[in-house]
Amino acid sequence: MVLECNFYICQKQNEVLTCVLTGFIVDTYPNSNIVMMMKMKQIAYVFLAVSMFSCVSRNARQEETASLAAVDSLSVEMGFPTLIKQAGRRLFVNHSMSDEGMIDVIDIDGDSVAYSFALHGQGPDEFLQIASMDVVDRGGHSYFTVFDNLKREYVTYSVDSLDATKGRCRPVSRKSLPPSSRYLEVYELDGMYVATGRTAKKFSLLDPQDMHRLRSCCDYLSGGFEDTDSMTLSKANFGCQYVSSRRDRVAGVVFMGGTLSVYAVADDSLRTEWTYTCSPFKYSKDGSSLRFESPVGYLAAGFSDDGVVALYCGEADKDDGSNFGKELHLFDRKGVLKKKLQLDAGWYNFTIDSAGRFIYAIAYNPDPKLLIYRI
Repeated sequence: MVLECNFYICQKQNEVLTCVLTGFIVDTYPNSNIVMMMKMKQIAYVFLAVSMFSCVSRNARQEETASLAAVDSLSVEMGFPTLIKQAGRRLFVNHSMSDEGMIDVIDIDGDSVAYSFALHGQGPDEFLQIASMDVVDRGGHSYFTVFDNLKREYVTYSVDSLDATKGRCRPVSRKSLPPSSRYLEVYELDGMYVATGRTAKKFSLLDPQDMHRLRSCCDYLSGGFEDTDSMTLSKANFGCQYVSSRRDRVAGVVFMGGTLSVYAVADDSLRTEWTYTCSPFKYSKDGSSLRFESPVGYLAAGFSDDGVVALYCGEADKDDGSNFGKELHLFDRKGVLKKKLQLDAGWYNFTIDSAGRFIYAIAYNPDPKLLIYRI
């Protein structure tokens, strides 16, 4: 009986106490053998201690903590980027200081800005505000996409054409969204587009032809305010989305909720595949304002060959708004946290290269710098 309980303890860690106590209730043994019963209790306590140590050790292995140091860095001068994407040996970052455009294209091998593009303005090939960027692979060719949430335009460039013309090429497509839309992000999925913003549901799925909404799906985190209107919930759930290279999954972070979720494309919609919460989603309302009462959670995420990589902050919001990630959390494909990596610098955002070998991170200390890490 003791051996069976020991095995059961390791398989059902959350039922350790129940298993041992129910296995050694006095009434389950003959009253004539109380001495033997007491000895078996003592043995049970020994096995309990050993088993709990064994199970805790296994948990520690599942959530192993280690450190991660940069293997290289880029000293290129740039603006103060918040977004970063990779295509081949190029990095795309926003908030350029160049007069030639709002986006810097950085040559990794040359440690320099190869060119800048995306002029600021209201012209046909100009942008007012770059809200989201992405790199999409189609038929062996890479395309760089930009969503301007003020002009409500989703623009696609050929990376090969950008390189050949040093950013002077016209986009291969420009899609206008409905004037009444209030999206903050737009990304390409397999056969449709997904958008987030000031909407009734978390995701809006868009028709690839006219960019009108086909359907909405997935609820917001409520924080206990079940009767809160969708606009307030959309503000409270502000975060970022990251699409897998196959365009079949979306990883979403909620900045003030400590929540990371992965959604799968299924039946022309999105369904929640798994959610991991490291701190509660909690806020209070002061009139029309929201006051967050949880620490800043996950800042960014990305897909690796083995699962999902997420940048964790875990700090209360600072007065200057300078929150940076201090840990990298590695999840398997089922959403189990396998490892925590302590970073040697505070990250703001990152991207994983298409081969899944390196991470390129935006770090501030205090000036921006691009750091390279081996996964």
